[in-house]
Amino acid sequence: MRSHPTLDLLSTTDDRDLGRRFAPSGQTQRMMVASQPASPPTRPIPTQTSGSARVVYEDDGIEATVETGRATLLEVSRMHKVPHVRECGGRGRCTTCRVDVLDGLGNLTERTEREVKLAAARGWGPNVRLACQACPLGDVRVRRSVRTPADVSLLQTETLKEDPGREVEVAILSCDLKGFTAFADTHLPFDVVHVLNRVFASLGDSILLNNGVIYQYAGDQVIGLFGVDGTGTAQEHCMQAVRAGLGMIDLLGDLNASLSGEFGVQIDLRIGAHIGKLVVGYLGHPSRRVFSAIGDAMNVTCRVEAANKEVGTRFLVTRSLFRHLVAKVETGRRAVVHLKGKRNPHPLVEVRRFVHPDADFLVQTTAQALLGVQSRFADVFYRRLFEAAPPARAMFGDDIEAQKKMLAQALHLAVYGLSRYEQVAPGLLDLGRRHTGYGVTAAHYEVFLDIFVASAHEVLGARFTPEIEQAWLAVLRRITDAMQGKAD
Repeated sequence: MRSHPTLDLLSTTDDRDLGRRFAPSGQTQRMMVASQPASPPTRPIPTQTSGSARVVYEDDGIEATVETGRATLLEVSRMHKVPHVRECGGRGRCTTCRVDVLDGLGNLTERTEREVKLAAARGWGPNVRLACQACPLGDVRVRRSVRTPADVSLLQTETLKEDPGREVEVAILSCDLKGFTAFADTHLPFDVVHVLNRVFASLGDSILLNNGVIYQYAGDQVIGLFGVDGTGTAQEHCMQAVRAGLGMIDLLGDLNASLSGEFGVQIDLRIGAHIGKLVVGYLGHPSRRVFSAIGDAMNVTCRVEAANKEVGTRFLVTRSLFRHLVAKVETGRRAVVHLKGKRNPHPLVEVRRFVHPDADFLVQTTAQALLGVQSRFADVFYRRLFEAAPPARAMFGDDIEAQKKMLAQALHLAVYGLSRYEQVAPGLLDLGRRHTGYGVTAAHYEVFLDIFVASAHEVLGARFTPEIEQAWLAVLRRITDAMQGKAD
């Protein structure tokens, strides 16, 4: 099916929202004034309307030949099944579809007004373009800048690059590997690094899944921040931090099963969480500034994590964080602890689990097994789909393997987007509109849900409990409702 190069333009209200989100000031504002044309376009305006252009996607192994000036780079990606991230659906409201132009920069349409604003606010060089705003007029070679859901989460800190520092209330999570020093003392350094990387990859994913930022790794400790971009509520940030901490604990079984067989090591965790104000921004020499978060709340969180040893617990939170989650989490021990370096004692609460099943949490803890690169879910799903509805096979063209990858990526991105639904909702609506164009009806969505559940049962077996099934159905119905334009 041919995709038409139309852009969904936003109202002036959306433009004001864009300005508020990125809050350019000072040097950024001067850069924007200097870089804006007198009458900037609101969408790509081709200067050449005939001939063909070759678009090469570096690292994806895909090369496309398109008619010049007739489609944006993002639309070219859609036509050729390039797994291009686009949280807002390609409307210039986010930056997830950006590309690095490796060759042929002059063969793209000029930046639109919206792209000029974003580029100035984010400090992009001329070779960084929004795929939804740039049309190829000649041959170009590009690389997708945002390739994974984890990349999307890390974009939060980019909004702060031109800011000298702002004070925001942030939920902070500190996780330390219990007893890891003994393992490091008895194993080769390369083995230690290998194990740490594997453990941190899993633990870090729990942070990223909940719209958090991995702030730093220090030895065998990882710190996550929730709410650094100043959006969302304190309750949302606290829930994200607790969900991430419980997710880390849930991972222990699979992690230890793997590590004990290879290295004879079993790991455990000490986790602390707190909410407080930090000054966040980019600090350092002008030639090498790094994202930093400074404030006493960071010290408190690390002391709370260490207090697990004294209290005999695994996951402690401060009263200031717990008050946002009363009745949502099941608690254990409570203690009043004198934290190191603090004059006044701190009441701490042990978090054990959610009082009621949390759909987002249950989906997150099974997403990797279901949608990871080693999963056979996509194979099972399409086999079952075509068995149940043979005419559906004609909807997917000849390259079913590419379609399987697209399905896995779309579902994975949807899972990552659970904690920032407002950002991904426009993209889901755009996805639904395109599926309507393919002939997909409301009845097809119900078939999708049935086939998904049956496939998940086949892949996960007994692990796909009734509670997890209901959680996935709740999340998937929210996604399919958004695709159909139904109110949340």
